[in-house]
Amino acid sequence: MAADDQYLYFVTNGYASGLPYNEKINCHFAVWSPEGRIVYKHSFPQGIKLGVVLAVGARVLVPASHDIYVFDTTSMTFVNRIGIGQPIGALVMLEGDRAAVFGSEQLMILNVRTGLTERICPLPGLAEAAVLTNTGELYFAWKSILFKLDKRLIKI
Repeated sequence: MAADDQYLYFVTNGYASGLPYNEKINCHFAVWSPEGRIVYKHSFPQGIKLGVVLAVGARVLVPASHDIYVFDTTSMTFVNRIGIGQPIGALVMLEGDRAAVFGSEQLMILNVRTGLTERICPLPGLAEAAVLTNTGELYFAWKSILFKLDKRLIKI
């Protein structure tokens, strides 16, 4: 789930109540108003697994299997589909219109306006948890190991 100054953004997926993942459902991306109503909903085809969304720079990044769909919060439409070429884990907001994208093999920096990605460094595997500290350090966890990336790598 993510939020900006106007809406909440979330996805549904095939996990429910601790049961195994259900491949036979359609996952959804939704925009929810503070009044509690759905103002936009998009259904993805069966087999597309959605990840954790991130709101950054008037856009919402929606990981979907090996792609990131970019949703424009002003026009309420998807404006780009960016092929990442690997499973997508954590997303972290950086300065400006940029986000760190933790793929299963590479850390990338994505410009959410242009859709351009820059490969930064290899990763040991898929990181599902990451955070940027207020001093500019980027931490991520892989299995039971915590990593700290040099902030010069990501040009914060």
